[in-house]
Amino acid sequence: MVNGRTYLSKQEFLDEGSAPILTRLATNLHMTVQKLWADDDTVIARFEGTATALDGLPYRNEYCWVLTLRRNAVVRAYAYLDMVAVADLVERVPVPRPSARERD
Repeated sequence: MVNGRTYLSKQEFLDEGSAPILTRLATNLHMTVQKLWADDDTVIARFEGTATALDGLPYRNEYCWVLTLRRNAVVRAYAYLDMVAVADLVERVPVPRPSARERD
């Protein structure tokens, strides 16, 4: 798992940053906001994420995102999370193989 990475597009972040986590979860990642701060065009969100992994064990992580907004759109995002929790999930739970229907 790469620690500290720049993604050049939303799709790249979804494919390479989020997918290694989300594909190993049996349930949706439930986000609970702990604190929000806003100043001018910057919003900081601290939140917790919980889910059940494919192996039946819980997945828990803490996040802090620093977002820069322009015209109601996010133009820059810094996402911080507990990489120890991610590494544990990735080492413990293999990526599921696509079903025959998903391959076609």
